[in-house]
Amino acid sequence: MDNSLLLILLIFLTFAVGLNLLLTFRLTTIVLELPIGSGQSSGLPLGEMVPDFEAFNLLDHNSISATVKIEQPLVLVFLAPGCKDCRGKLPELKQLQPALKKSDVLMWVIGLGSKRQNKNFLKASGLLDSAFMMDAETRKLLNPLDASPSYLFIDGNKILQASGIIGDENWLSFLEQMHETEQEVSQEIVQEVVQENVQEIEL
Repeated sequence: MDNSLLLILLIFLTFAVGLNLLLTFRLTTIVLELPIGSGQSSGLPLGEMVPDFEAFNLLDHNSISATVKIEQPLVLVFLAPGCKDCRGKLPELKQLQPALKKSDVLMWVIGLGSKRQNKNFLKASGLLDSAFMMDAETRKLLNPLDASPSYLFIDGNKILQASGIIGDENWLSFLEQMHETEQEVSQEIVQEVVQENVQEIEL
């Protein structure tokens, strides 16, 4: 084999290796930019009772057995401190609080980081009262892929009604219901203010 042919082969191999590295890097970048998890986030079957599980509050560290002590519908929201999309959802979750209270629905924000990471992530969000953590076994049961930002809807009978990524069709439907409730809350506040003013005028 003469030197010219050998040189051509070396150039071709160098180009092939470089192209392969470029495509690998591009694929990795695309995957990293995708939301973690897709579709149903939980490994539990929809329409069936959720096994009993516990979580502890980030502020008082009290442990709560969700499916034994709680009789209200429960929304579990999984957020990771290093997740940009999760940080962007914090204002939306905070805005839901009045409607959730009016609807008698609980929301637990489950941090997927360490205790310190979760506290730092949520401290300015106004959601620390609703912030919880779970042990690794419980998280694996409810959210085996550590999908975030993701959710589980558990009704008052402890039945898993839906799970997925925040922003999907089920979540948007939930937001619509909560916004309707929020409008009802605002109307009630306005009516109370008007009644108080009327009473003051009459006096």
